[in-house]
Amino acid sequence: MTTPDDHAAIEVYRFDSLDSTSLHARREVESGSASILTPRLYVSKTQTSGRGQRGRPWASPIGGLWCTFLVPWTSPWTRGDLRGNSIGTLGVRTGLACVSAVYDILRGDRASVSISLKLPNDVLVHSKKIAGILTEMVSVPQSDSSSPAAGPRTFVLIGVGINANFMPNDLPPAIAPDATTLRAVSGREIDLQRLQNTLVHMMLPALDTRLLEPSELVAVRACLHARGRPARVVTPAGLLVEGKLEGVDSSGAVIVSTPTGTAAGILEPLY
Repeated sequence: MTTPDDHAAIEVYRFDSLDSTSLHARREVESGSASILTPRLYVSKTQTSGRGQRGRPWASPIGGLWCTFLVPWTSPWTRGDLRGNSIGTLGVRTGLACVSAVYDILRGDRASVSISLKLPNDVLVHSKKIAGILTEMVSVPQSDSSSPAAGPRTFVLIGVGINANFMPNDLPPAIAPDATTLRAVSGREIDLQRLQNTLVHMMLPALDTRLLEPSELVAVRACLHARGRPARVVTPAGLLVEGKLEGVDSSGAVIVSTPTGTAAGILEPLY
């Protein structure tokens, strides 16, 4: 392990290679949660077993930004209620943070760059995937507490992978046609340190599970991939509703419109 770098309110740990930054963060929680009091960021030049949504493998060649934020969800970092639907707002906010980071890096490189958020966890440029986000929660017993009534400690792991200084054809053939990279879009080498700093700057304010503000709802609609196209959600009552994708509500639930109104719930694959 390397020694941490201080970066504002977060400690940054760097590695040449890991199986997965998120798996490493989980091991850190399980082996030494008592010493983790402030957010950390684990960054690796490459991952041998990167993970995507639903356990899918994630290609992590050298030249990308592969990292995981480890956030102890205790005071002063508790900014909302982790129970119920409110946890969905964290995913939306981290998605917007990644969109903002990619936009900040690419602005000025092209007259028009189309950056969109594909719910629940992808950032696209010109409809091709450039970044992915994986948010997980981990709870462990408070081994340092003598009180049997003390509850577990909760941590949020936010894995982020951004395709940066390589070309799409450097990715596996099954992935390459639907992917792009910052280098391919910009035509230049990306400063990975600047990309990391930008991501941290955008991400730390996003660590919030309060209801989404009206301005955030507008921001989601403005960058939402496939808005107006067919989609389906599972409502809190367990109903599967098909309609047209419209956005998210203040709790982070995905909204679809139907001929008879709207429904909100968890986004499900169409087929």
